[in-house]
Amino acid sequence: MIAAAPIAGGWWALAGVSVPIFPIPPAPPTTIITVEREVPAYTNPSVIRVANLALQRIGVSQPIASLEERSKEARVIRQVWDHVRDMTLQEFSWPFATTYAALALTDELRAPWQYAYRMPADCLHPQRIDLGSHILVAQQRVPFEVQSSTNGPMIVTDAEAAILVYLARLIDPLDWPTWFHDLLAWAVADAIAMPLTVDLRVQQVVTQRLAQARIMAAQRAVSTGQPVVTDDSSAFVRARGGMSSVRGRLYDGNDGSY
Repeated sequence: MIAAAPIAGGWWALAGVSVPIFPIPPAPPTTIITVEREVPAYTNPSVIRVANLALQRIGVSQPIASLEERSKEARVIRQVWDHVRDMTLQEFSWPFATTYAALALTDELRAPWQYAYRMPADCLHPQRIDLGSHILVAQQRVPFEVQSSTNGPMIVTDAEAAILVYLARLIDPLDWPTWFHDLLAWAVADAIAMPLTVDLRVQQVVTQRLAQARIMAAQRAVSTGQPVVTDDSSAFVRARGGMSSVRGRLYDGNDGSY
């Protein structure tokens, strides 16, 4: 048996023959680069939870793992998701989605209006031009219109240095309160009921539950202490047969918006 023993200087004695072993230099430090990127909406865990809740409400017990999978359920929800989300976000003036933005002035002239501003990129529904007042009276609002241009939609008004109050397109579920997740699940269920069940009775039940969910969501939004703007032509108002039940806490949205 050949014995090997370490000796000073990093040399080894092997069968009586000294063989040099050079020390291995330390590895250079590793630089870890983290790239920040937005998680795709269709793979967001909260989006998938809302989608599966919608499926349960129409009687589909098999959950999906992603809206990008090849199942019929995922495909149908994927087709309606963006539209239903945006429509639900702009049904009311939800406090959590209400945003204020100083508008960027353009050099376009749109008579008889004095000023033309770029529409914010995330604007779903413009509500009013801010007057710097918390008194929300329809007659005091600054008139404005939404007009098209080669560079996208514009806000035209006579207000100088205008600040737009609008509903923003919030695609991240972390920006939604829990009760909005529930409302959106009912809205998605209403959109997918017939394509996935072909059952009119299921569709009717889901539509009724959606109307009830809208009322509950509006009541929760009002409880935050901020007013909710709605329109008498909205599905919410039609479901209630008018504004009588919440007239004292909601004000009409006659704001000239599109």
